[in-house]
Amino acid sequence: MISLHCDPGNASMAPHVLLRERDAPFELELIDRAEGAHKSPVYLKLTPSGLVPVLRGGDLVLHEAAAIVPHLAGTYPRAALDSALASHGDPWPGSYRQRMLERPAAQRAFAAGHLSQRWL
Repeated sequence: MISLHCDPGNASMAPHVLLRERDAPFELELIDRAEGAHKSPVYLKLTPSGLVPVLRGGDLVLHEAAAIVPHLAGTYPRAALDSALASHGDPWPGSYRQRMLERPAAQRAFAAGHLSQRWL
């Protein structure tokens, strides 16, 4: 079974939504960054940078939503969202996947003061 190490309210949202939407079996492991859990020795063994999120399954360890989302989309290709978009004639196949990748980057830029709220 795979595990998603996440902290609600950051780039973990896209992989978490994708796992839920695809009904993938997974465990959710919350990382409390306010308490410094992302800097614990155990967590730093998964990702030396201490970044959140991390997806772990067997020997596979992926960090950063930009790597996790495409992996999950390929691993769990049949989903209600894919079917719904196809049946409604989504003109850009896979465009929601691109939006899922762009959103966390926009959230980080906003938090750093580089984007106004109207862009989110």
